[in-house]
Amino acid sequence: MSSCYVTLAAFWADDPAGREHSPEVDYGVNWTKDGQPWPSYSLSYIQNTGEVYTRRNGPGPGPAVRVLAIVEPGPDEGILSRVRYYAPVEAILDGWAEAGHDLAWVHAKLDEAILAGRAQVPA
Repeated sequence: MSSCYVTLAAFWADDPAGREHSPEVDYGVNWTKDGQPWPSYSLSYIQNTGEVYTRRNGPGPGPAVRVLAIVEPGPDEGILSRVRYYAPVEAILDGWAEAGHDLAWVHAKLDEAILAGRAQVPA
């Protein structure tokens, strides 16, 4: 299950909690779907909203943006705050760089996290 947006502009316009002005962590820009090399997708995490989302790179079928899950951040305090803040999403997506950039891997990791209560299905 995911929240879908037809365009990137629609995603930014629906701006809960300052989505557009939030820091992001990128997890690569060449993710593929169903074994097809095109279109490719970017995978990112938005700090203010906890959204893990994909953005289609260029034209293609289906929505341009999909919010795949919500991952609550860790504590945002102290010297190591950035490390702790991103720790929950980093733990879920551990191994992403070696995963072969197939979105099926991302979906499986997020599904596991949702079942374990470490992530939420987007509204």
